Amino acid sequence: IYKIYQESLEILGVYDTDDIIIEATGRLNGPLWRRTRLKEGFDYIFVDEMHLFNLNEQQIFHLLSKDYLQKKIPICFALDYAQTIGERDDFSENYIEKTISQGQVINTELTTVFRNSPQIAELCASIISSGALLFDSFVNPYKYCTSNFVGAIEQKCSVPRLIMYENDDLMKASIESIIREEINKFKCVQSEIAVIFFDSFMLEQNFLTAIGRYKVTYINSRNGAPAKIDTNKVICTIPEEVSGLEFKCCILVGVDDGRVPPKGISDISSNFLKYGALNKLYLTCSRAQYDVVMLGTKVRGISSLLEHTIADKVLLLEDR
Repeated sequence: IYKIYQESLEILGVYDTDDIIIEATGRLNGPLWRRTRLKEGFDYIFVDEMHLFNLNEQQIFHLLSKDYLQKKIPICFALDYAQTIGERDDFSENYIEKTISQGQVINTELTTVFRNSPQIAELCASIISSGALLFDSFVNPYKYCTSNFVGAIEQKCSVPRLIMYENDDLMKASIESIIREEINKFKCVQSEIAVIFFDSFMLEQNFLTAIGRYKVTYINSRNGAPAKIDTNKVICTIPEEVSGLEFKCCILVGVDDGRVPPKGISDISSNFLKYGALNKLYLTCSRAQYDVVMLGTKVRGISSLLEHTIADKVLLLEDR
């Protein structure tokens, strides 16, 4: 497989990003580039969403500073490992010290949740707890979290819901009314509502037409998020594309057994798919400020990954 992959890269005339990073790392450590760094390197480096970069990419940041002796690494980064979809690397406490192998690392954990309502923060914490029960490397960023929401804002918030329909057709038919309900509840523009599909085939099956009179901005890996969001369009996307975004409400479509997580063909693949599904659930729920609505079907059944959250009563089960 690796040989075929390398041949494909040569045919297409492109390079693997890891190969580029490894090559660049070697050069940045060389004598000529060290001298160049004294003039062209950065005084201080800030990296947001550092968990979106792989291990090789993470190691290059501290080589962009002026201090090539690395006595002090002038870098500040923010990361949340629970958002790293399907990542299986070493998340032990000394992980950062091993990645940035020299210099003193000051580790600061923030405990205030600025985006999410208390109810959504509890949902996210419960999802993370589910992951921690299944995987040793699932890191919990909600250990001692507190909310900064004031009373007036808390009145807008509600406990997240899982609505189960008889089949996909009924689930599809309900999306427009749920969007309208959320827009009226929060008196927000349409772009502050996100419809996130957990099954990419739903988009091919014209699920977007279920949004009816609402126009759509579709964010995908090819186009990314537009430079300017049209406030008169509802955001439609998939879990892999929502990192860094924020909405009043997130409507998660297709959250049921067999889709969250997808069925694996072996114990190993099932384990990995379950891990990735927990990441996606946490990531998508944490994008919402006031409300999360999950949609699934009784034909498939309730996702096993939600049993813990339903038992915790941080996710209300509703039949339609």
